[in-house]
Amino acid sequence: MINFELKYIMEADLNMNSFLLLMEKGGFTMIPIFLCSLIALTIIIERMFTLRRSKVIPSVLLYMLQNFTKNNVKPILDYCTGHKNTFSSIVKTLIMNMHLTNEETAEIIKITGRQETSSLDRGLFMLELIANVAPLLGLLGTVLGMIDIFDIISRGSMGQAEALSAGIAKALITTVAGLVVGIPSLAAYTLFSRKLDRLISEMDKQITYLHSRIYDIRIE
Repeated sequence: MINFELKYIMEADLNMNSFLLLMEKGGFTMIPIFLCSLIALTIIIERMFTLRRSKVIPSVLLYMLQNFTKNNVKPILDYCTGHKNTFSSIVKTLIMNMHLTNEETAEIIKITGRQETSSLDRGLFMLELIANVAPLLGLLGTVLGMIDIFDIISRGSMGQAEALSAGIAKALITTVAGLVVGIPSLAAYTLFSRKLDRLISEMDKQITYLHSRIYDIRIE
């Protein structure tokens, strides 16, 4: 057991040293790339939990809406008050204003919907930005590495293999690092955007259904 723990610690130490060595070889552009990776990872994990369908559109509330009647809105209002999320807030607003005319309620719901759904795409802009910026930072590191190489060659220092390898390492490491951060960020942004579109479409469908039940509007 002790030997296993020592082996695990030594491997972790070795991995940390390898990581620090890559950061050092990649140059200063590795710092913003690393920061981008941390921000992207944080956003991805947070959005994975936030954009779950069961969290955005609770099945309990959907069931209650299927059995909606104008004379029995209290259970729905109580649920929406106790379970605050985007969908429940819109439902609550619609029911609280059902005494108004159809047109007035529709306008209120439109405004409320825009305000509430805007919170669902929080972080996606930053994720898209990182997906575009990280590869460019990697390209910047590549250019700086090539400049170092040409500088060594221009000074007639072809024999300095160590200096040349450092420039080549900077050029390659930063390129790879930028792509490693940028590609998953772009993939996550695309997936989350598609999922968000589906969730908003589903909420719109349910709100339209509830609105038609309240005002006895026939949906073709």
